[in-house]
Amino acid sequence: MEEENHELLLPLVEEENICLPLPINVVSKYWNIDLPMAEAVESAKKYSGFNGSILIEGIETAERHGLSCKIIHSSLSELKKIIDLGIPPIVILPGIPEITQHASVITGYNEVEKTILHYIQKGNQKGEQQEGAIPQNIFEKEWSEEGNLLIILAPSDILSSINMKMILMKNQTDYVLFMKNKIF
Repeated sequence: MEEENHELLLPLVEEENICLPLPINVVSKYWNIDLPMAEAVESAKKYSGFNGSILIEGIETAERHGLSCKIIHSSLSELKKIIDLGIPPIVILPGIPEITQHASVITGYNEVEKTILHYIQKGNQKGEQQEGAIPQNIFEKEWSEEGNLLIILAPSDILSSINMKMILMKNQTDYVLFMKNKIF
């Protein structure tokens, strides 16, 4: 039996800014929305001397340009279902303890190898997307340290359709209730 494909092809993006973090820019470009770097540069002036990214500034920029956002506490099974719907999720993983967190775009998963695939900024020598594979058990442990935070950035019609698709994909009542209460 052929394994189902659980990977999303995301655009290679190198341009980022303190107020337009790479994960936001990648997911926006996935939805064919080019966010203006000039807007991010202007917003960045408010944060002179700050090291790191201001994720909320990037989210707000994406929302001003047609995308909608949901931030939820999630689970591995929900993460996989979102990927299977063709939506690239952003997760928050530990960065430098007690200083930073790291936002990472998840591009897929491999059930056979029990790995979670995340976006790598640089393409290979042929310019093709590369992915980093994290063992699923390590990913779950690291992700749980940040409360299993998941950011969904998508056009509003797609974001609003997630609830119904998730209900149709899962028969367990507790999951359906969780999705209704948590996301929508």
